Amino acid sequence: MKMEWEVLFVISFILCSFSIPIDDAIYFLKEKSIQDAVENRYVNNDYTPHPPIIIEGNYDFTPENGVVAGNGTKDNPYIIEGWKINAKNATGIKIVNT
Repeated sequence: MKMEWEVLFVISFILCSFSIPIDDAIYFLKEKSIQDAVENRYVNNDYTPHPPIIIEGNYDFTPENGVVAGNGTKDNPYIIEGWKINAKNATGIKIVNT
């Protein structure tokens, strides 16, 4: 009886050992594909280059600051979209005091 438990334990240990690297590989592949999708989505040539957007109050929601639509109400919020923001050394979009 003791021998059967030892064999069962060894077999279980071996099976678990093989499943861990497979799970890690699947996780890595999923993370890599998600990262690639995000990078490819935002590195799209259809976006217009724009410097970082800084909005420091309600009156800064202007086309010059990247607002393309909306009036700031609950039913018609300001929309900032379609920009390829160059923010390597800065915050891409900063909104404060609104």
